[in-house]
Amino acid sequence: MTKVQTLPEARFIEIVATSLSFNEITEKAAGNTGPTAVRDTKERIQALGLSIAHFGRRTKYKTVRKKCPVCSIEFDTKDGGKEAKVCCGHQCANTLAAQTRNQAEITAKIAAAMIEIAAEKRKSGEYHENVEKQCERCGENFQVRWAERNRRFCSRACSWISNRGPDYEQRQADKALRKLIALLPPEAAKAVIGAREKPARAPRPFIYERKLEEVACEECGKKFDIEVGPPSWKRRRFCSSTCSGKLAGRRSAASRVLRSQNETLFAELCATKFDNITCNEPIFNGWDADVILNDQKIAILWNGAWHYKPNLGKNHSLKQVQNRDRIKLKEIKKAGFVPYVIKDLGKYNPDFVVAEFEKFLEITGK
Repeated sequence: MTKVQTLPEARFIEIVATSLSFNEITEKAAGNTGPTAVRDTKERIQALGLSIAHFGRRTKYKTVRKKCPVCSIEFDTKDGGKEAKVCCGHQCANTLAAQTRNQAEITAKIAAAMIEIAAEKRKSGEYHENVEKQCERCGENFQVRWAERNRRFCSRACSWISNRGPDYEQRQADKALRKLIALLPPEAAKAVIGAREKPARAPRPFIYERKLEEVACEECGKKFDIEVGPPSWKRRRFCSSTCSGKLAGRRSAASRVLRSQNETLFAELCATKFDNITCNEPIFNGWDADVILNDQKIAILWNGAWHYKPNLGKNHSLKQVQNRDRIKLKEIKKAGFVPYVIKDLGKYNPDFVVAEFEKFLEITGK
């Protein structure tokens, strides 16, 4: 006996009363919903005379409101299934079916008339007939429609081969032969290669004659050779990247002429004690000094935090700034001047400037 059949009667009646569907009864009574469990559950319900009408039937389709396409009257119907309606009644449904049949007949008549008109035009010569063409590659004759009268090839293969050059087939054959030779033993491969006739190679087209010209470096004056080309070429002006970098450094330093208030005050104090003073003049092979005492041959460099602290701006590189400072000191010494560096890491401070000026006077003996 199955589990459903051995279940106590009181327990089975309780399951039927508390369940919401037949599948739920079968699941609770038998533990599964297989065919045997379903059959035994039905037989047990019938044997006990129980009713499952209270479960009801789940509504699959909803009731919606539509508008009749014939008389435009609104009516209620299901949104699917056998009960779904298109029209409000049988009369409107018959009318819509007749209209549909009439429209199909009209469409068929129009299509037949157009076919007859096209046939008459072909007979009268109004339509163009197919055009006879000859393939430009293989020479085979073929027919095309009038709209394709400009076709040059009979197939895509001929078009594809023709667009890759007149010797495409020969190149493909040579490629296949090279693959075959690679699979042969060395002696057989040499015999095959020797039997082939090597075509004469076409001379390379003349491009230009390579000429060299001796020029002098704009930075150090050293002689070096450059290649002379078309006018559009950019001519080399420096013998090395080092010389080119020196000029770029001088230009960058010259474009950044920023004088602090402390530096301006120091230059004004120097003007009260010394004659023939210039400021920020690039007289040291393109490099400048903040204050230049021409009679005393002294070049004063007022260096702020830009020369000692990193990350002070978007394009600030402390290593690059200090490298330029070393080059500037060398150029100042080459020019016969004595460099004097003042380190200023603070803000505007007249007392600091006066103290540095007095210290400078003691050194110079003024």
